[in-house]
Amino acid sequence: MDIFFKFSFYRCYRLIVSFFVSTKFPFFLQKFLQFIFFKCIRFSPLNTDTSIKVYPSLQDFFTREAEGDFVHDQVGVFSPVEAMIQCQGTVQSGQVLQAKGLSYELSQLIPSDLGAKFEGATFATLYLAPTDCHRIYAPLTGKLLSVHHIAGHFWPVRQPWLQRVPGLYAQNERVIGVFDLPSCMLVMVMVAAFNVGSITVCFEPYSFRSTTYGDYSMHQFPSPILLTQGQHMATFHLGSTVILFCQPKPGFTIASVKKTQDKLFIGDSLFSLNQG
Repeated sequence: MDIFFKFSFYRCYRLIVSFFVSTKFPFFLQKFLQFIFFKCIRFSPLNTDTSIKVYPSLQDFFTREAEGDFVHDQVGVFSPVEAMIQCQGTVQSGQVLQAKGLSYELSQLIPSDLGAKFEGATFATLYLAPTDCHRIYAPLTGKLLSVHHIAGHFWPVRQPWLQRVPGLYAQNERVIGVFDLPSCMLVMVMVAAFNVGSITVCFEPYSFRSTTYGDYSMHQFPSPILLTQGQHMATFHLGSTVILFCQPKPGFTIASVKKTQDKLFIGDSLFSLNQG
């Protein structure tokens, strides 16, 4: 199946999709195209009392501001995205669940020295559907210590691919944020997908784009960046997956985690932590 990604029509397909999504068509044509697209994905706004606006392009729709708000809480970890929980669990012997009966190595997803610190951590894999807002927000007020970029493939991040491609998330391009939060250490892995051409971050004047497979770069901030809970921090240009790894600090324990297949909105509680 790797051969599929080497065919020229794959690159052509991505270019066509990118053009269609990014182009600002004349208003009435854009309105018609958006109407058809919304019907296909069955999109409706959370606030049903308001009419659906016409976005300048479909990219503007995907990267729109989120509906919802954060409850400011220094103990729980809140969902940084609007998404569905694809799977959740605990890192065991360095293994992370990808799909039923299929796991991958954490050390292949994130730098191995970092992965060793998250043995036994609680994780949740969040899938962003085409209807979801593709902005990513800070799940808790705290310090962003470093950002890592690993170039890779663009496998689709849904079934049946998850069941068929071992280590799919560890093969795809990804941007990794490492956080020091009041109640826990947190790693956020933003995974690119079939039509995701770039991931932009709000605290640096650049975006991460595909280069040579496996290329790795790391940016350690001289002084940690303080992010406020609910602050816009990154954007997927189309959509993909966010994987969170939560390692409670001494004195804190994971009390509960949302269930697989649960729908999350921005600011919904994801990991509840107890203190003491």
